[in-house]
Amino acid sequence: MGKTGEMVDDEGMYSAMKDWARSVEIDSPEQYFIDPASRAAQEVKQQKAQAAQAEQQAQMQQQQQVLALQMQVAQANLSSEQMQKLWELQFKYFDAVLKSEVEEAKLIGDAIQTQLNEMQAIGNARSTTVGAGNNGVG
Repeated sequence: MGKTGEMVDDEGMYSAMKDWARSVEIDSPEQYFIDPASRAAQEVKQQKAQAAQAEQQAQMQQQQQVLALQMQVAQANLSSEQMQKLWELQFKYFDAVLKSEVEEAKLIGDAIQTQLNEMQAIGNARSTTVGAGNNGVG
């Protein structure tokens, strides 16, 4: 579909696809589309996020291994003063990497919390609507 999130969110796309399917007389369009608010859809999103994070960590480990190999080669050719400067640079590099990973973890945590809050608000709104419809029953 090419949806990138600028104009419509997952829930809006789901509703639009169901409406379109009904307009072309497709019975029960829900059987063809996955509700983004469903547990299965949320699990898939979480799995994708975890896979992306694992891939990023693997890339970081690979970069660190390459750096370590480069350091070993460089160590064989450098004086002790040069080694000290090199170790300082390496420390600064890993310090920056660690800070960026911490910041990224904060951003991901904030995004997940926002999604959870939105889902809770939707759930509360739905339960309030259902509860209001049952006031006279009993």
